Amino acid sequence: MTVNKEDTKETSINKYKNIIGIDVGQNFIATSYDSNSKVKFYKGRYLKDMRANYKHLRKQLQEKGTHNAHNKIKTLNQKENRTMTYVNHKISKEIVDYAYKTKGIIVMENITGIHLSCKVKKNNRYYRISWAFEQLQSCPKCGHTHKNNRNKKLHIFKCKACSYNLNDDLIGAKNIQLKGILEREKLSQLA
Repeated sequence: MTVNKEDTKETSINKYKNIIGIDVGQNFIATSYDSNSKVKFYKGRYLKDMRANYKHLRKQLQEKGTHNAHNKIKTLNQKENRTMTYVNHKISKEIVDYAYKTKGIIVMENITGIHLSCKVKKNNRYYRISWAFEQLQSCPKCGHTHKNNRNKKLHIFKCKACSYNLNDDLIGAKNIQLKGILEREKLSQLA
């Protein structure tokens, strides 16, 4: 996609009819939900498994403690970073291209600093601090918020108030998309 000067002009927020909510996580790197009810899951479990393998290899090499082992750790780190960068770039490019084609706005949750307040088991710290946080826990149908709405092991969201249930990552994307719609409405009222 190339951007020309006409595309960079300031336009009215009302021009954008398709709000695309993006939820990020570990098993699905991203889950998108838009105003046209289009859903897309970007699988990430294979990356989580790859990273677990690299973590295991690093631990073995660290136990050796040799200069050669140290160099191999550097190489592993670089390979892991390149793979993650490539996959993230590929996914983000696909999302941006879709938004451009549908004249949409991409809305994501603000996860800055979320890792500081998140408690996890010692064995899972590496994955939590090196991965984006999951989704909101409020029901997009009735608005009820409760931490027990979400079953993390089964990846199911079931509202304790209205019994609405769906994949938990999709619920996150829907909630983010709804927040985007509300923000667009607020901005259009200010204009």
